[in-house]
Amino acid sequence: MVVAIQHGRAIFNLSASFHVDEPGLSHQYPPMPEVLPRTLDSLVTRLEPYREIFEDWFDRPHPIDQRHIGELPFSRGAGREPVQRLWIRAERSLPDDPLLHACIATYASDMSLFDTSLAPHNVNWDDANSWGEPRSLHVVPPPVRADEWLLYDMDSPSAYGARGLARGILFTRGGSLLCPLPRRD
Repeated sequence: MVVAIQHGRAIFNLSASFHVDEPGLSHQYPPMPEVLPRTLDSLVTRLEPYREIFEDWFDRPHPIDQRHIGELPFSRGAGREPVQRLWIRAERSLPDDPLLHACIATYASDMSLFDTSLAPHNVNWDDANSWGEPRSLHVVPPPVRADEWLLYDMDSPSAYGARGLARGILFTRGGSLLCPLPRRD
């Protein structure tokens, strides 16, 4: 367990568990939803009509290609279900380094998780009165290619007391489950 302290207050908690890969029982549930990434527009394309609002965002590089299924998170508003799906992948081909791919998949999976908790509320992640900063728990995936399409399936079962719980799982394009975090199904 690692606890980072700043100005006398705990600002970060980390609990890590290490496991050597070994053969054993394996199953996955639920099956991957059937949605192909190439049939969806990129986030850059979908945000083009809002360029004036997101001008700073357009001026920065975008190392992760995101293809949202359904509405974009910022257009949600109050009353939506706290569920979100999108395809993600590194924008460019990456070297064959398993640690690099695991790190990029972990980074990419943090990019939309917070939005899922905010979906039922009329709040965006960048609102001044928003909830604060997200915290996340990651299960390091088995060998994964972050420069190939991964389906990120997220939900938020609860929000209470200025906290929201969101969770997500990743699937390869072929339907194999990666990062098996708890979910509601």
